[in-house]
Formats: sequence, structure tokens, C-alpha cells
Amino acid sequence: MINTQSDKQPRSYDFSDDEEYMSPQMLEYFKQKLLNWHDELLRKTREEDNAIHQGLGREPDHVDSAVNEVALENELIPGINHDRELLAQVEVALSRIEQGDYGFCSVTGEPIGFARLDAWPIATRSIEAQEEEEKNNKIHTKL
Repeated sequence: MINTQSDKQPRSYDFSDDEEYMSPQMLEYFKQKLLNWHDELLRKTREEDNAIHQGLGREPDHVDSAVNEVALENELIPGINHDRELLAQVEVALSRIEQGDYGFCSVTGEPIGFARLDAWPIATRSIEAQEEEEKNNKIHTKL
């Protein structure tokens, strides 16, 4: 099981070309970065859940309640769903660290690259594989 509690702040990490890719230090850097993001997303989804429950509990009658419930859901639910999706992706990335395949493209097996992971630590594809996927999706949507 993955420990998802982090009290550490990841320091900046200076990756050099002569350093081993996904060295223990680099993996620890990304693990802390992901754990902090996980904690932030978890806190945010809990706050959003509370806002929905508090907002729904104060309505004076059934008609107002239904209207306010729909308005509240339309406003908050897309953000909550997005945050929960990100939370799941962060958990997958943490799991990949534990399994030893974090940082490598799920399509080609090649390194994703430090800069890409530093910008988007839940990336599962190299830039080339991601571009190919997007190109294929664009072709299929036009058909």
C-alpha cells in the first residue's frame, strides 16, 4: 500500500545529463512532489464535498432545493470530477514509483524525460508518444 501522507516539501532538483535517469534521489523528488499534490487534491475534494452538502442543507422548500441543487452541481461537480480524476492519476504515478516503472513511457518504454515529468509528474507517455496519440485521436474524430 502506498503511504500518501507527506510532510516534506520537495526541494528543487537539478538534473544533470550525466546523472542516472530515475536515480533514487530523483525518484524521491518526484515521490514528494506527487505526495504533496495528492494531499492538496484530497483536501480540495473534501472541501468541495462539504460545500455541496452545506449548500444543499439550507434550502427552504423542495422547489428551491431542486433548483439550487442543480445550480450547485453544475458549478461544482465538473471541478470535483476533474480533481478526483487527477487524484486517481497521482495515485497511479505513486504506484508506478513503487513498482519501479515511473518515468518511462507506457507505450515505448523509453524515458519520458525529467523536464516533462517536472512539469507534469503524472505523465505516462513521452512527448512523441503523446503527440502520436493526439494525432490519432484527431484523425478518428474527423472520420
